[in-house]
Amino acid sequence: LSCPACAVPEPLTCGAPALFASTDDATNDLEDYACFAQGSFDGPEHVYEFTAGAAGEYTVGMSAFGEDLDLLLIDGSAGCDPANCTDAGTSSGSDEFITWTASAGSTWYVVVDAEYSSTTADYSLVLQCGGSCSAATPIACADVVTGDTLAAEGARLTFPAIDFPSPLMSFAIEARNKGDE
Repeated sequence: LSCPACAVPEPLTCGAPALFASTDDATNDLEDYACFAQGSFDGPEHVYEFTAGAAGEYTVGMSAFGEDLDLLLIDGSAGCDPANCTDAGTSSGSDEFITWTASAGSTWYVVVDAEYSSTTADYSLVLQCGGSCSAATPIACADVVTGDTLAAEGARLTFPAIDFPSPLMSFAIEARNKGDE
């Protein structure tokens, strides 16, 4: 099976900002996932396609808002076939995560699916590439000053200046006696 009538999978890229979507406009084309033994999925799903640029560890995370959605990973070597589902998300409240190791050039399908036909919900999805944070350099409070923005190297972030209003009143507190300061 290639991705059966699930339209064209949407691209998912490393380091892109979180993607916000809803299953309100999704279709139900995939149902029986090999990696999810608890039952069939009769609800709407969105399918995302990702091709690994390099060999390494990848993590996809999803946060569902309001209803229970499930995150599934399909090995795309034989197309978008739910029989090739390799992992279902590990749940942490309304958040689900999948971490896997991919070889360079391999294709993967990330599926956000609702188990029941009546379930629709908004969600966010993000793909982290390049391993865990264990190799990250720790930042001490002394290394960060007002105005610093922590972001990926090369990211261009611009925030507007904060416009503080002029005070309407001003007070000073003074000690009555010289030794009371």
